[in-house]
Amino acid sequence: GKDALAELELPLLLLRGDAITFLAYTQAYIDLWPSLQWAIIPEAGHNLILGNPQRYAQELVNFLAGLEVAAASSSGP
Repeated sequence: GKDALAELELPLLLLRGDAITFLAYTQAYIDLWPSLQWAIIPEAGHNLILGNPQRYAQELVNFLAGLEVAAASSSGP
């Protein structure tokens, strides 16, 4: 249920298009996972990859790069 999801300790990325009007869902995810990284993809609507592939790819690359930095810094010298 919702409690089990709230206990997830995983890096999470939420991408949404700017044409989507269900802001309450986005806010609910942010409330559930305070460490959630999120971004709004302009000119994307429901299909982020087709709507704005460059921005989608950039957000994904940034997220993955952050994971690599975190993993490197936690592994020590």
